[in-house]
Amino acid sequence: MASGRPLIQLFLMATLALDLVFSIANEVSDFVSIMKLGLILGQLAALAIWAIRGHMHRLARISCLVVAVGLLTSMIDIDPSPKSIWVTFHAVYALLVVMGTGLCDYVGHRIGDDNQDGPSARRWQVSLIECFGWTIVVAMISYGVRDMNFGFFHLNNVVLLAALLAVPICVPLFFQRNVCEMKPMRVVVWVLISIVAAIVVGNRAPVEFGSFVVLFQLVYLVLWIAVQYMDNTQQHPQLNEILIKEKSLVENPMGAYTIRLHETHD
Repeated sequence: MASGRPLIQLFLMATLALDLVFSIANEVSDFVSIMKLGLILGQLAALAIWAIRGHMHRLARISCLVVAVGLLTSMIDIDPSPKSIWVTFHAVYALLVVMGTGLCDYVGHRIGDDNQDGPSARRWQVSLIECFGWTIVVAMISYGVRDMNFGFFHLNNVVLLAALLAVPICVPLFFQRNVCEMKPMRVVVWVLISIVAAIVVGNRAPVEFGSFVVLFQLVYLVLWIAVQYMDNTQQHPQLNEILIKEKSLVENPMGAYTIRLHETHD
């Protein structure tokens, strides 16, 4: 996940340290609970997107997401509500982010395939060891489902969940796999959607400072994307120059032709 990427490694270490601090914190207040929930949702959203878009083996990615849902729920106490409610909320939230990311990528691939000359075929192969690994993951999920409590899913909480999902779903919707291709207008739209989501959460949350959940969630995802961007630019220092040249070739092909003539003449 972070092999050869020092900034991502530092970001993961800082995230783990923050989770450890929250796990041992004894202070109970609405604002601290809101901060914990926002950062947990931000982490789960980042893991769910990585579970679809990451380069590690798919079994390892899904396993990390399943383990993270269980650990974050068991380690960090958000409020006196039963753990069964929070593990259900976190699991459903992560599952919906995974489904949304997969749907966005599938539609993007289908549109890309339509623009190509021939269809692209992908053959799936599953080894026996991987099948055994999936059985372990399914067993872990089945064990967790026994303790889940779906009774809190009424209309108000469904609206809150939909508003909280608006922020992470914008990441696969607006940003491609290469975060270096970020467009400023999409970032502005993302921020506007986050503001609307914060207003909805603030009006329907049963506690004060409810809208700050969206803020902390957005801050974590922005930091996650920014760290990936800086890591990519450090790994490929000429990437931005290549992108600028490609853009100039598209916008001014005659200028590029003139440059090539000069190079040939020399």
